Amino acid sequence: MSKDAAERLRELVAHEVERQGELEGIRRNESFLKDVLANWLRFLIRLNSWKASRRSSNCWRTASEKQCAISQPLSGMLR
Repeated sequence: MSKDAAERLRELVAHEVERQGELEGIRRNESFLKDVLANWLRFLIRLNSWKASRRSSNCWRTASEKQCAISQPLSGMLR
């Protein structure tokens, strides 16, 4: 193998090693971001469930079923 070919091969190998390291970093970031997204979705689902349970319990305590059915859509639009 000529000296130029050996040097070119070394450069290609070094570049590929660097690229593989960058890809590994991207994979770690992707995994981290998936975990963050899953946690946010879990939080939002629980928050939505909690808000729904609060709305339904407030209706039973403060108003008749008919009044509650009317007031909930209006209060939701004002938020």
